[in-house]
Amino acid sequence: MISFSSPFASALVVLIIVSPALQNDFVHDDIPAIVRNPDVQGRTGFFALLKNDFWGKAMSEKTSHKSYRPLTVLTYRINRMLTGSHAFFFHLTNILLHSGLVYRIHSTLLRFGHPQFAAILFGIHPINSESFANNVGRAEVLSAHFMLRVINSPRAMSRVQGSELSFLTPAKLCRHFVVIETMLCKEGGVFSLAILVALEIIIIFNRRRRGEVILDPDLILYFVYKLLFWFSFLLIFVSLRLWVLNGTYPVFTPPDNPAGFAKDKVVKWASFAFYWVQHYWLLLAPTNLAYDWAYGSIPLLKDLSDTRVAAIICLFSVVVFIGINCLRCIFGFTNNQRVLLPNLLLFIPFIPASNVLVTVGFAVAERVMYTPSIGFSILVADGLIRFSSMLKTSQRSSKFLNFAILASFAFLVAKTEIRISAWQTKEKLFHSGLTVHRNNAKMFYNYGNCLRNQQKIEDAIIFYEEAIRLHPTYSKAFDNIGVLYDDGTEEGSKVAEKMYQKSIEANPHHPRTVNISRDLTVQSAYSNLASLYAQKERLQEAVKVLLSVQNYDNPYYTATLKLAMIMKRRGFDRDAEQLYQHILLLFKNAESPIAEPYNHYGALLTEQKRYEEAIKVYEQAIALEPLNPNPLVNLAWVKQTLGISSGSSRMVRDAEQLYEQSLRIKPTSEAFMRLGSLKYQRGETSEANLEYEEARKLDPENHMIVLEQSIVLVSAGETERALEILQVAVSKDKDCKLANLHITLAKIYGPRKHQFMKAASVLENCHREIEENKHEDEIAADIKFQLGAMYHEIVRNNQNVSNPTKNEEAFLAKAKQKTLELLQEAIKLKPGDVEYRVLLAQVHLRSGNLKDGTHVLKTILKLKPDHEVATILLNRVKEAESKTS
Repeated sequence: MISFSSPFASALVVLIIVSPALQNDFVHDDIPAIVRNPDVQGRTGFFALLKNDFWGKAMSEKTSHKSYRPLTVLTYRINRMLTGSHAFFFHLTNILLHSGLVYRIHSTLLRFGHPQFAAILFGIHPINSESFANNVGRAEVLSAHFMLRVINSPRAMSRVQGSELSFLTPAKLCRHFVVIETMLCKEGGVFSLAILVALEIIIIFNRRRRGEVILDPDLILYFVYKLLFWFSFLLIFVSLRLWVLNGTYPVFTPPDNPAGFAKDKVVKWASFAFYWVQHYWLLLAPTNLAYDWAYGSIPLLKDLSDTRVAAIICLFSVVVFIGINCLRCIFGFTNNQRVLLPNLLLFIPFIPASNVLVTVGFAVAERVMYTPSIGFSILVADGLIRFSSMLKTSQRSSKFLNFAILASFAFLVAKTEIRISAWQTKEKLFHSGLTVHRNNAKMFYNYGNCLRNQQKIEDAIIFYEEAIRLHPTYSKAFDNIGVLYDDGTEEGSKVAEKMYQKSIEANPHHPRTVNISRDLTVQSAYSNLASLYAQKERLQEAVKVLLSVQNYDNPYYTATLKLAMIMKRRGFDRDAEQLYQHILLLFKNAESPIAEPYNHYGALLTEQKRYEEAIKVYEQAIALEPLNPNPLVNLAWVKQTLGISSGSSRMVRDAEQLYEQSLRIKPTSEAFMRLGSLKYQRGETSEANLEYEEARKLDPENHMIVLEQSIVLVSAGETERALEILQVAVSKDKDCKLANLHITLAKIYGPRKHQFMKAASVLENCHREIEENKHEDEIAADIKFQLGAMYHEIVRNNQNVSNPTKNEEAFLAKAKQKTLELLQEAIKLKPGDVEYRVLLAQVHLRSGNLKDGTHVLKTILKLKPDHEVATILLNRVKEAESKTS
């Protein structure tokens, strides 16, 4: 049978009260810390946990938060490995750990009397709801567990005397290593060492109380050894942290901790002092609890006449009073030593969050009071028990006290349930913040994001505007308003452009991704403004915006890369190159540059035949990502091109080795196709065909593979096989988007098999499609030219037929007319292509139209004076004219 005064009973009561947290989803910081954390999701090795921060970023990265909690992250990873990514099991683990801590507190306080009161008070205190109802709070829970273990260990070891003064036994060493575990759960765990030192000092003075010699040499040596031993732990932890930081430090912004950025030192420390008051006031009166205290939630204390100064004086008075009483206990003036431990727990674990040693990234954070609330609960329980014993003589007063205690517990339970419910979804959480802080711009911004996800656009804009009113330089709010107005209309585009520009003015270094839902990412103002300009065909302005960015982020990279590709397609190679170079320049300062932009820039250089530069760029890409097959394939293609054109067998061998290296890393259709083209160029048609077959297995819908393989098959004499694979591909391309497939099929039917009518039929289908549906000029021109060429061949092959029928004569006349029309239309679409004009000149000359033929040839020579075919044909015309004259 379970005793109601047992530790298990206390833990069970708390477990039942906090169990509604099992309904909670992953919200707020859970998303980056668990859902998107590669260390938790198992996408990195276990060693990465020692080098990455709490959010999965390398500690050495500039944007890292520098929260080093590898043991906590390990528990998340184990959680996911055992139970998957369902939020229920993460919350179950959290509340079990919290209830387990209640059990540990009760067990630790058995000698105090009525330990269940303190244990349950801690377990149901609303300020602790953030630590167990939100998965990120597990760091506090684990750290508190290990800290209590640390506190329990020296008490047992301090009782040894004489020859027993040894703490280097395996069992005791294991207890000491709990200190390291505390530090690895949360950085503040390092202050468990301070509690240990304080307890050792208390123990030494207790010997004086018992009449023992304080300055016993063995005892002093034992104490010094202990201090050195603990200092070595501190040194190990600091060294590990400095190693993973790699010379970088956390970067915070003024809205996160306004006092930390105050220039006036009096204002800074007065505001810090009020932050301390606010933390301890929330322990006493947990009425206004919120998930965030940044962005003006607590105004800076700039005037000594501010009423908050009185609260600071009260806090310092209480601290001085407690400090004097503790010293009196230590020196033996009073016997009330039971208050020493809870006071150590109440104040020492709070020091890391106090801004005294280092500036932290928040003004107030409820979760940092998790361990101090243990000390607070013990003191409250002890005080109430003492007060209750004083009122035993008055039954009326005793009943009133019991009623007050029950009412207080009922309030705490109700408040805890409300806070647990607030952490259920992000919508509830963000709404709960607005009920507490009406001056916090971030509260309005976050709730605006929720409304936007619910498609309540007008309401979302109102909340974004309120965020801007409270914080006029809230660049992300301007950015989001711009996105909501950017609907493609002229009026909306004007407002969006204005908002994006204001966002950039508010914070020129704004580019950062703001995730407002699982499937929607708001890009930076620079990226959005450039995209708007690009949509409006204001390409040069878009380029100018992106080139003005001074720091790198993913949205900027995506937008810049996209615009560079557009500029390249439009023929603005210089602008495209500038954008690529700008990305690479910013990459030098980026924490994790990737190979992709080098690949794209290398492709541009390759197209421009700047092969040596392309090789250098691809080599940089390979250095960044040695296991990425794409830059290897691209480098091989450049070396293949250079090797074939220059006749360098060494360069061709290098290309082949690079293709094979790429295939060892990851077989890709691109690598097989390029290797096939290399073997084809070397005359190894059978081997080339095998490579193309492998490429088609990996990517059967890739028309370029089919196209190139068909050419290889024709060269190998397997024309029927080439026709077979081309016909299958062409049958799938009803709208003629892949014009080259149709053209290649027509060429095989025509010049190869002399089936020009069939070839013309293939191209007629394409021609009808491009006439009905607009295609790019280049594609349309090529179709018209090839179809014109096929009709020309039909005319040539049938013009000497003897005794043609009237239908045959009509068909040939129509074919001649169509040839001229198609070639002229092709030239209009692509006026710079001299080969189109060469065929047109030949058609005119063969039909005896020397005048038009001569005109076309002269035009060709104006476009390209050294064109040999045009020169020869023009000379022949002149010779013919001289003979007839």
